Amino acid sequence: MEKAGFYLLPLLLEARSDHFYEGNEYMKYLSQRIHSLRKALNITQKGGKPKTSADKRFAEIQLFDADRAFQQYTYLRSSQRQHALRRLKRALQTSKELVSFCESKDHNNHIFILEAAAFMKYIEGTFLYEKRSWEDSLRSFSSSRLAFQQLQRSLEALSEHQRGVFNELLAQIDSTIRYVAQRSGLENQTQSLDILMLANVSKEDLIVQHIQVLNPQVLESNAEDQAGTSSITRITWRDQTIQITHPEIVLALYGIHDVQAGMDVSTTVDDRLLGAWANAEKTTKSVLDSISPESNEYQELSICYSYLAYNLIVLRIQRDIHTQELPAVKNSLANLRAQQSLYDTIIKNIEAAKSLPGIAKDNGMMVQLEAQIAIVKARRCQVIADAYQSQDKAKGLAMCIRAGQYYEQANDYLHNFEENPLEIAFDIVMELQTGPNDLKKRILLLRSLASLEMINQKPKDLSLVESMDQYVTTESEKPLNLTQLKLRPIPAKPLFFDLAITYLGQQTEFGKAKPQKEETEELPSESKTKGFFRSLLGRK
Repeated sequence: MEKAGFYLLPLLLEARSDHFYEGNEYMKYLSQRIHSLRKALNITQKGGKPKTSADKRFAEIQLFDADRAFQQYTYLRSSQRQHALRRLKRALQTSKELVSFCESKDHNNHIFILEAAAFMKYIEGTFLYEKRSWEDSLRSFSSSRLAFQQLQRSLEALSEHQRGVFNELLAQIDSTIRYVAQRSGLENQTQSLDILMLANVSKEDLIVQHIQVLNPQVLESNAEDQAGTSSITRITWRDQTIQITHPEIVLALYGIHDVQAGMDVSTTVDDRLLGAWANAEKTTKSVLDSISPESNEYQELSICYSYLAYNLIVLRIQRDIHTQELPAVKNSLANLRAQQSLYDTIIKNIEAAKSLPGIAKDNGMMVQLEAQIAIVKARRCQVIADAYQSQDKAKGLAMCIRAGQYYEQANDYLHNFEENPLEIAFDIVMELQTGPNDLKKRILLLRSLASLEMINQKPKDLSLVESMDQYVTTESEKPLNLTQLKLRPIPAKPLFFDLAITYLGQQTEFGKAKPQKEETEELPSESKTKGFFRSLLGRK
C-alpha cells in the first residue's frame, strides 16, 4: 500500500495477522519491533524522558506502543484488574499522542489522521466501558465504527487474512455498541446500528470533520433507512404478518440486521450470521416458554419462532453446500464420501424442520419438505452409484434405478401443488426438469455396461448340471468337453455302505486271537449257591 494513502492500519493488521492476536509472544514481537524502529531512528535510550523524532516512522513506534499496552490490558484484566486498567490508560495516552503527531506531521492527509483517530476512539471506548460510563462509551465506539467504515471502503490492497482480522475488529465493535446501547436505555435498542451510530456522533468530533472532506454522504441519514428499520421487527411467515414488540426479541432481530448489513453481497453464509440467527431463535424460545399458551402473544411468538428456526435450518443447509470444495479429482472416493455425508446432513436438517410447531400442521410446507427429501435422496443414490460404477456396474445400475424412483416420488408430491416451491436445499422445479432426463441416459448406459460385464465374467466352479447352461463367450476359451470334467459319484444308499464298513471292521476284530485269561484261585468266601445263580443268569 502506498505511503500517501494508508499507512498505520496495514501495519497494525499485518502485525496482528502474522502473530498471535493475544499473548506474550505477540507482545514480545511488538517490543522487538519498537526497539528496531528506535535504533533505525537513533532515539534509543536507557532512561529519562522518552526521545521523539520528526520522522514519519515515529508514528509506527507510537502505534505499536499503544497496541502493546492494550494487549497487556487484555492479558491481565481477568487476573489483575487494577494493573490492567493502568495499562489501558497508558494505551489511551499513547494513542492520543499518536493523533497529535499525525495532525502535526501532515494536516491535509485525512486518511493518515483518520487511521490514528479510529484506533484512539476504540481504546477510549474500551476505557470508558471499563469505567461503566455507558453513554460516553457509546459515543466513542460510534465514532470508531464510523471511521473504520470509511476506511473499509478503500481496503482493496489488503490480503484476505488481513481483511479477516479487520472484520473481526468491526464485529467486536458492533456487538459492544449493541450491548452498551442496551445498558444505557431501552429506547436505544429499537434502532438499527447505523442510525444508532450516527445519533451518538457529535458534529464537532475530529473523525466527523475529516469524513466530511472525504465522503460527506456517509453522515447523511437517509429517510428510507429510517423507515426501513421498522420492517426489521415485522415478520411475514406463510401469509401471516406480525409485529414484534418484545425487547429481547427485538434486540436479537437487530443483531441479525447488523450482521447482514456488514456483509458484502457476494459473501456467503458465515458463522457470524448463523450465530445471530441461532441467538434470535434461542431468545424467542426462552421467551415463548415463559408465556401462557392461551395468550395472544403466545400465538404471535410461535409464528416468530417457526420463522426463525426454519430460516436457521435453511442457512445451515446453504452453508454446508457452499463450504464443500470441489477437488481436482471430481469423482474420487474421498469426494464421493464427502458428498454422501453432505446429503445425509441435509436430510437430517429437513427432518428437523418438519417437527417445528408451525410446520407440522401446514400441509403445503410438509409437501415441499417431503419433495426436498426425495430430491436429496435421489442425489445421494447417484453419488453411491458413482462409487460403485468402477467396481460393480450392476450395483451402480440398481442405485440409479432407485434414484429414478425418488424423482418419481418427488414429482408425485408436487403433482397437484399450486404454490411455488421454496428453495431449501435445491431448486425443485429445475431439478425435476433436468435430473430425470439425465438419469435415464445414465441408466441406459449402465445397463449396457452391466450386460457386457456379465458376459465377460469368467464362469465359476459349477457342478455338471449347472455347467450345461454355460456357453462359450470368447474365442480364447475352449469348447465344453464333458469327458474331462471331474465327476463325483453320489452313493444311492449311504446306510448300506455304513453297515458294510461296520461289518468289515468287525471281521478284522474276529480274526484276532483272544488273549487267555490268567487262572485265579477261587476265594473261600464265595458260596456255591452264588455260583448257581450266576449260571442261571449266563455269567461265569
